[in-house]
Amino acid sequence: MEEAFKAIKSIKNEAVWKSLAKMCVKTKQLNMALLCLGHMKQANAARALREAMQDDTLNLEAQVGILAVELGLHTDAERLFREAKRLDLLGRLYEARNKFKEAIQLGNNENKIREKTSYYNYARALEQQGKVAEAIDMYTKADCHRFEVPRMLLMRPRELLTYLNSSEESEIKNWHAQYTESTGDMETALHLYEQAKDTLSMTRLLCYFGRDDEVCELVTRTNHAAAAYHLAAHYESKNNVMQAIHFYTVAKAYTNAIRLCKEHFMREELWPLAILASRHSQIDVAKFYEDNNQPDRAVLLYHKAGLLHKALDVAFRTQQYSALQLIITDVNADSDPALIRKCADYFMQNDQIDKAVDLLATGRDYMAALNLIQQHNVVLNEELADKLTIEKVSNDNTDRERMRISTLEKIVEIAFDQGNYHLATKKFTQAGNKLRAMKALLKSGDTEKICFFAQVSRNREIYIMAGNYLQSLDWQNQPEILQNIINFYSKGKAMDLLANFYVACAQVEIDEFQNYEKALDALNQASRCLSKVMTPRDPDIHSRAVELVNNRMSAIKRYLDIKRLFDRNETETAMQQVRHLLDSQGSNLEQSVRRGDLFATITQHYANIGDTEKACATIEELKRLVPGINLTYYFNINLLEALGYKMKVQRQDSSDKDDGIEELLGEYIFIQSIYSDNLHL
Repeated sequence: MEEAFKAIKSIKNEAVWKSLAKMCVKTKQLNMALLCLGHMKQANAARALREAMQDDTLNLEAQVGILAVELGLHTDAERLFREAKRLDLLGRLYEARNKFKEAIQLGNNENKIREKTSYYNYARALEQQGKVAEAIDMYTKADCHRFEVPRMLLMRPRELLTYLNSSEESEIKNWHAQYTESTGDMETALHLYEQAKDTLSMTRLLCYFGRDDEVCELVTRTNHAAAAYHLAAHYESKNNVMQAIHFYTVAKAYTNAIRLCKEHFMREELWPLAILASRHSQIDVAKFYEDNNQPDRAVLLYHKAGLLHKALDVAFRTQQYSALQLIITDVNADSDPALIRKCADYFMQNDQIDKAVDLLATGRDYMAALNLIQQHNVVLNEELADKLTIEKVSNDNTDRERMRISTLEKIVEIAFDQGNYHLATKKFTQAGNKLRAMKALLKSGDTEKICFFAQVSRNREIYIMAGNYLQSLDWQNQPEILQNIINFYSKGKAMDLLANFYVACAQVEIDEFQNYEKALDALNQASRCLSKVMTPRDPDIHSRAVELVNNRMSAIKRYLDIKRLFDRNETETAMQQVRHLLDSQGSNLEQSVRRGDLFATITQHYANIGDTEKACATIEELKRLVPGINLTYYFNINLLEALGYKMKVQRQDSSDKDDGIEELLGEYIFIQSIYSDNLHL
């Protein structure tokens, strides 16, 4: 191709260049085509091709198709436009070649978006050819007949009138009415406007005719805003102020209605309009009321318009305190601090301290609100306390966090003064001080919440505090509390305190149930706990505690051995052990084994073997060792009566007691023995 151009460089024959240009269509060589068009002196074609080449929305096939059109290669152009999927260009090509039916068929079948455009262009062509009926049909299909058909028929009055009368479309009826009005036939125009349901135009003509009753009924029935405005302006021009205000209101043209009310000093009619009007109009009416000695309405309008400062200023200046109560409901955290303080001062002056506090809290003046609560002993409930608490933010803001902690501490101080320990606990927790929160909760005495707080806190000191508190309760008769004490001391790794508690449990088993086996188990567990204390706080005290527990265990074991000897009827051996136990322990024996229980065992044994003399002697020896002893506390009453002792006071049988504590303690001794083996201090 390039060599061909070199060979014919000197050729001036346009036919040759045209042939080369057509070859460019087949080879899609657009640059070469531009050169050919230049030699052909086809400036318009060259410009069209250059613009197509610069158009980014056209692909190569579409650009070559445009070249084909300029060269008259319509068949090639149609093919190229289809290859380029540019059906819009294909449709325009059909229309340019007066092939409207093909363009419309293309629109119907393949290119719906251009269908109405093809109908319209065909209608214009038919109009130019004088084919009016066909043009009307095409304009109708193009959906632009409402304007185009009357325009086309304007110079054909008879045909136009026939078309207008036959059409039922409101827009065409409206065009007909406007045309008729322009000819001066007002009554016919009014009738046509009615058919077109053009309320505004009907109102305009009725006002022109002066038929006020009809136009009022029309506007009232339709509630048409533009018609109402036109009627209001009509009444205003006739100086009918009341009707003008009414219809301005119907049209929601409140500014015009307000203007008339102010001009004629209609204050009562002005108020409802001001409520409905825009902010600018409300401010204007408020100034009017303020200047005309109606400050109550001025305050409310200033407030409604959002001018809180101005509303409060007028309210304080004119002592409109009832309106002031309404204004304050709109005060929020974003309001001016000076405004909030001013309102709070007003409430304080009128002994409405709770409202002043709530207002200061809303304005985030937390310390001022808390000081007011403290000074006037306002009840600080949880809702108000939460309102006075600064929200914690994730980003580190030292000043804000310091202020938050300070506020929480102030809330806690007030809560303590008012005895609201639950609230104090909550706020200490929010401040991150769980220990002080636990101390506050302990003051409340709410056992359930104390246990719950200890469990969720997972803090050693809090576990110990909870265990210490529970020991002050009636844990002897409440198995659940006993369970929690052991759990808390174990979780708090307070083995010394747990050992002390087991010693107390052992004493309960002895005093309440005379169950030395359970007591020995508890002391064994106490010994295990003490052995796990690696770094005692006071080694001397720890050593004495270990020694005490071991001594008690030794004494109880010897007592249990004595009981077993009696059970085997080894009386002499048993009595030797009794004497040895009494001599070795002396007065300290009572701490481990009660002498009453020891002598009761001996007496029962002698009674069982029928030696009543020794049984009585044993009782007498006990009375000598422990003067004033209550025998019924240790001996069975039936046994005492059988031995000749007359007892007036009967001891309640300990077997009637609930043995739930014994069972739970036995279970926990087993569980704790497993748990302690894995516990690392």
